Amino acid sequence: MSDPEDLAALRSGDPRAIGRTLTLVENDPTAAEPLLEALAGAGADAPRIGITGPPGAGKSTLVASLLRLDLEASGAPGVVAVDPSSEQTGGAVLGDRVRLRGDEDAGRAFFRSVATRGSRGGLARTCADLLRILAAAGKRPLYLETVGVGQSELEIAELVDTVVLVLVPESGDFIQTLKAGVLEVADIVVVNKADREGAQALAEEIADTLHRSARLDPDWDVPVLLASARTGDGVTALRDALGRHASHLRSGGGLARRRAAQVGKELRRRLRGRLEDWLDRDPSIHQSVEAEAREVAAGRRTPTGAARRLWDALKAAAWR
Repeated sequence: MSDPEDLAALRSGDPRAIGRTLTLVENDPTAAEPLLEALAGAGADAPRIGITGPPGAGKSTLVASLLRLDLEASGAPGVVAVDPSSEQTGGAVLGDRVRLRGDEDAGRAFFRSVATRGSRGGLARTCADLLRILAAAGKRPLYLETVGVGQSELEIAELVDTVVLVLVPESGDFIQTLKAGVLEVADIVVVNKADREGAQALAEEIADTLHRSARLDPDWDVPVLLASARTGDGVTALRDALGRHASHLRSGGGLARRRAAQVGKELRRRLRGRLEDWLDRDPSIHQSVEAEAREVAAGRRTPTGAARRLWDALKAAAWR
């Protein structure tokens, strides 16, 4: 796929070339490394927008509404939607995403549904690279929609420029998790399905909580918007807020700082991933772990001491 003709097809936005490349990145990350190196820095100016929130909040419908506005403005948006994995196949169980298909068929938009495949917090490990591929193919803006469970609301801040937290009046128990840190990473909050009872009260509650809580970017006043993705009400206001936040990041150098911090965290994640792969695949390491486990189980050693000895052995093996 690193053939010059293939790269040219990808950069031109050819849907088949994009699809083949995304599949390669998902299925064989090692084989995809030369391709990603060849594309380093391409499309770095593409805005990256994260859409997150609890299941049933209408995130997909909201993304579809934003896509329509992007297409009307002659944009070429790209979407990566993270779905829960099938335990049987590892594939994305919500992969059809029927609501988005009409926009994808317009030709300029590109949609990709990916499975979490057991990734911690629900975000697929390859999301950062998938976004880079879409950016290199000329897709702008880029949307990352999470499955909306566990830590994904927090992890998404490590992958995008702007985090949009989508709630509904019936969010219920999810609202209780906001004080645990979700609001700290939200750049925009949308109360969707605003025609339902309690929407205005929830928006006011969130705005009051934001006013009293710490935020990652104290220079940005997080807007709390009311919307109905189904009817399109409030979606234009959301798009305007996205533009204001992008301008805010660019004007003060915040975008460069945010992305630099994200890259540092990404490198640490990748290093941890390689270490885990090494631990899982090296037979000598497996034998050593099993031997120490037997000693601990027999009461002759402690887990702390066993872990220290294993770590010392790993360091000696890695740097000798």
